[in-house]
Amino acid sequence: MFNVFMRQPMTVFGYAMSMGLFGVMTWFLSKTFIPAAQAAGDGHAVGILGTIVMVVLASYLNYQIAVRSFALITQLPDRISRWWGANGEGLGEDNDSAKSTTLIAGQISHRVENNLAGLGQRRTPRGDGGGEGPKAKPGQNEEIGG
Repeated sequence: MFNVFMRQPMTVFGYAMSMGLFGVMTWFLSKTFIPAAQAAGDGHAVGILGTIVMVVLASYLNYQIAVRSFALITQLPDRISRWWGANGEGLGEDNDSAKSTTLIAGQISHRVENNLAGLGQRRTPRGDGGGEGPKAKPGQNEEIGG
């Protein structure tokens, strides 16, 4: 009976709560992200790449705030119905954002690991050549060999 009569009002209440939470969290992000981005630049110009990275980072944070706050629309009725002993709908929407975040974070860490793998290898300096051929003695012409 709970799901029949109380699920819809709880969904509307979850929507109202999520709108309020989204507004507060985006305000908090706007007040803290800009000083943090300026502090990351340490007073120097970050250039076009740094600006693009900061815009992408701010967009992703806003996206995650929206996903997490609007998840209250479905989570609130499910959790309240469990308090009353009824089974929630359990459609699995709460796990969707966690799966997508894990996928994105896994792809980023995989690419970073692949890019950093080559940095630890020892490379020969360009002037040394690293070959087995004879080396020119000091004072000799390297091109002619004599």
